[in-house]
Amino acid sequence: MRNGKQKKCYNGSTSNDGTLLRLELDPSSNFVATSSSDKTLSMYDFFSGECIASIYGHSEISTGIKFLNDKKHFVSVAADGYVLIMFILLLCIKIKSKYK
Repeated sequence: MRNGKQKKCYNGSTSNDGTLLRLELDPSSNFVATSSSDKTLSMYDFFSGECIASIYGHSEISTGIKFLNDKKHFVSVAADGYVLIMFILLLCIKIKSKYK
């Protein structure tokens, strides 16, 4: 942000009930993961802003999200005490077909 102008805006949730809590850019800089107050984890195409996937994985809000450097896993930790490690295989099918 050299000029301080807003480039992208993400809701964090596909519903109107959620407020954006966390945002993480993947290592390839193509995708953004978000966690929101309605306990959803969502994945967005960075350039188009399209929601690629949204899941409910925790019973409490997510307190941290992170893409692993292997570009195959996504980790979420939450106030419920659980750590979720998600394999992004299903998303990769859609991603590869979109970016060929």
